[in-house]
Amino acid sequence: MSALLTIPIYQDCRLLCSNKYLESLRNVNTDSCQCHSDRTTSIQYKCNCSPDSVCVGFINNRSICLCSLTKVGPRCYLNSMCQMDTCKNKGICVPSDPRYSSTNFTCVCPEGFFGDNCEKKDVQIDISFSDVELTQFILIHFIKVAKRHHLSTDPAPSRITMFKKIPFNQKIITFHMASDFHLVFVQLKNVYYLIVLQHEYTPSVVISTQISSSQRCPHIRELLDEVIVGYSILRRVKYYHTVCKQHSHLMCFHDNETFMCLCTQERHANCFHFNFNMTYDCLGHNDCQNGAQCFQDHPHCPTKTICNCQECFYGDKCQFTTKHSGLSLDSILGYHIQPYLSINQQSLPVKISITLVT
Repeated sequence: MSALLTIPIYQDCRLLCSNKYLESLRNVNTDSCQCHSDRTTSIQYKCNCSPDSVCVGFINNRSICLCSLTKVGPRCYLNSMCQMDTCKNKGICVPSDPRYSSTNFTCVCPEGFFGDNCEKKDVQIDISFSDVELTQFILIHFIKVAKRHHLSTDPAPSRITMFKKIPFNQKIITFHMASDFHLVFVQLKNVYYLIVLQHEYTPSVVISTQISSSQRCPHIRELLDEVIVGYSILRRVKYYHTVCKQHSHLMCFHDNETFMCLCTQERHANCFHFNFNMTYDCLGHNDCQNGAQCFQDHPHCPTKTICNCQECFYGDKCQFTTKHSGLSLDSILGYHIQPYLSINQQSLPVKISITLVT
């Protein structure tokens, strides 16, 4: 017999076996517990799970076995579908319980791939910068426009926002996107740039673009008279068509309030609702700490999330802080050290620091 275990994120571990053979691993406020399978508990139950599994307790005089990724069954002695190299492109195969899933396995795909077997490539967007002012991080907004014959009760475009820090001395930033999209905007602080516009979505392609000032979407206060800018939104929006006609090379503009607008080839303003004050909290399921923003790669079925930490905080969940601590080489050179590069390929300050401390 096997059991489906639901492990909450923030809840202390409750004993599944006796105190004598309990191992607790404490991490902040959470515990992780397991029984040693080669011993007997105080109530004379002996774990009979396979040697490469973990016995986590007992129910109805039987062991509860936690299987490895390649094993299934009540005692984890049966080979799973994951033995057959099911997932492609170095994806991780996770067996599924047929009582709760229509498939026998699920593939956890690495960055750049998606699909049931990780057989499909994401769209890759390589972004470089020309004559724009860089910030510490970049936001990229993917907009999907609903087709007319597929319009639902809410025809508003769907939006996915991704976040990435701009590493020191790196000239190209790469994003991967598996979902469909038609427009891509890059946001540097409160400045927006239109970098991709496609009427039909093209999957599994590599898009290389360089952000320049010509792609910037200016605020309407740069384009309209101050009196018109001061009008209410319902009265002001009537003048948006004149913006495209008066500025023949303009690609887009916004009012930082309600609308993001594109200039069509006929020099008309094609505007849609755009949330300029979005709360990035992963739809209320924010696992980031210390006031960090949470970003996910899909609005409804995300496969990964990332936290944007506030100043003086770091870590995958922004759980660590440098407050109340003195200066150290880690805090000074942290953003200068480039991952996956040898010492010879690091910047000069890093090389000098390594030489001094060794």
